[in-house]
Amino acid sequence: MADSRSDAAQESREHFVDDCAHSGHAAAITWLDPHEERLYWGVALLVLGAGVVVLAVNWEGFIGGYISMRWIVGYAIVFGGAAALIPLLCIVPLRRDEAERREICRRAANEPDPRLWASGDAEVVLAVVLRDAGLTATRAADRRETLAAIRRQLDAYRIRPPGLIIDRRLARAVATVELTEEFIEPEPIGSQMQRSAWIMSILLLLVVVAAIRFTGMSPIAYLLLIPAAAGEVLRQVWRSSRSAVGLGETSCLAGVGFIELPMGGRIGSWQALTLISSGSDGCLLVRIVHGHGIVSLRFTSTSDPGFISFWQRWNHPHPRPELLGGQTRL
Repeated sequence: MADSRSDAAQESREHFVDDCAHSGHAAAITWLDPHEERLYWGVALLVLGAGVVVLAVNWEGFIGGYISMRWIVGYAIVFGGAAALIPLLCIVPLRRDEAERREICRRAANEPDPRLWASGDAEVVLAVVLRDAGLTATRAADRRETLAAIRRQLDAYRIRPPGLIIDRRLARAVATVELTEEFIEPEPIGSQMQRSAWIMSILLLLVVVAAIRFTGMSPIAYLLLIPAAAGEVLRQVWRSSRSAVGLGETSCLAGVGFIELPMGGRIGSWQALTLISSGSDGCLLVRIVHGHGIVSLRFTSTSDPGFISFWQRWNHPHPRPELLGGQTRL
């Protein structure tokens, strides 16, 4: 893996390991999230803080004799116990699982031949490497060196990264997308999700403005509701700029084995690492990790016509390197 992949699309792609869900250059994993433990600690502190607020609100009643000590003790036990159970039931198992994953990685690193790894070790190693590189199911550290970092880490295990990494829960659905051996003309990538998201955001803003205008709401509503609705529209603008997905169609063009970015550069599927997962908002998230950064695309599901159109081209069995036309510099 020390050498870069050849630009030749006919280059044979090595199996990741025998126990991957798909053959060839694809692998299915269960994603890891480095922030999961932090989230549980936050919930525990939130529960504890709620308990303190409840006790403070009722303390005056206790001092005045309206509330008995039994109620105060009961509040403390309920909220304190709930706050203590969260680390016990959630964080301790997380740390135990992490210790097991690190042991699997240590064992894999000490085995010179990846083909002799125990079943399931490959999935764990790959998930840990992606997490350490800042890639989770919904988050991506948008660094130019992400792909190089992944390759360096997997090189320590004497394996090459697969071309496709997919959430195990989505593997079957993605595999059902029908591919074709025939040449397909390039076309812009569209997404039902992005069109509906934009329309709903704009409609929300119009409804809020109309409600304030015709119902005689207090002027303070202008300070609260309009910024909230406008913020939703701006969120769609930000997401579009991040993912290259805009109104109706994207500014990305998908061809046989490549995509063309808004700035004109093209990326070949054999040059990149493709990640497929479920986004934080339930969308189908496709991330293309290439040598110069990460391109993110969002679709409603695997049955979204935009995803099918994109996938039939990006994952075409016969990519055409000559179509890059020397535009690989980004």
